[in-house]
Amino acid sequence: MLGEDTSVWTTFLESGDFLLEKVWYDVHVGHGVLPAVGSDSLVERVSQGVTRKRIDVVAIVDRVFWVIEVKPLAMHFAIGPCLHWPFHR
Repeated sequence: MLGEDTSVWTTFLESGDFLLEKVWYDVHVGHGVLPAVGSDSLVERVSQGVTRKRIDVVAIVDRVFWVIEVKPLAMHFAIGPCLHWPFHR
């Protein structure tokens, strides 16, 4: 979550509109870019960590998983990351 998103998320949490039963932040998903052949394990871990997609928040609300992308404005750049990942049951 970026700095400008933090105040939006704080306002949401303080509203009390939804009870978040459990919360995970900065959830890594997908596959990252593979480092060059012969790279050491540190380079590999860093490469995987910084190039994988991340979900701002995953929460459980009323026993249902919510995938939450936090942005100051609800526009296409906020919806796109959520639509990118297919839903699987």
